[in-house]
Amino acid sequence: MTQDVFFKLWKARTKLSGVESLKSYLFTVTRNTFIDHIRKRVNQQIFEELTNYPVSELPSYDKDDQELIDELITYAEGMPQRRLEVFKLRWLEGKSRKEIAEQLNISIVTVDIHIRKALEYLKEKAEKNKLLAILLLFI
Repeated sequence: MTQDVFFKLWKARTKLSGVESLKSYLFTVTRNTFIDHIRKRVNQQIFEELTNYPVSELPSYDKDDQELIDELITYAEGMPQRRLEVFKLRWLEGKSRKEIAEQLNISIVTVDIHIRKALEYLKEKAEKNKLLAILLLFI
């Protein structure tokens, strides 16, 4: 974090001549950097919890819901090939992030990125369909 603060100071060095109190400026930059780190850590923990949620614990669906699931899969078909592959392995086959990473020979971080982007893509597509948007809350 200290390195981040000094890097920010270095990037803003041309603007420092207008700063009245360097001590106050340094405190503010340090505080904001600390808050950014906390937010990032909390967001990462939330993402980890969501992506590690066991697929077997997801609610079961009946035949009426199958239409929504089919529509979701149709939307998913528009994603890039690798992202679609990660999506199917995670939610249709119920594989863990680690299993997906090993199977596709990619890092877990890359799997996380594909999962996040797949969810963003599907939520964007599902905005028109409220029921489908609700279904997305469970995956």
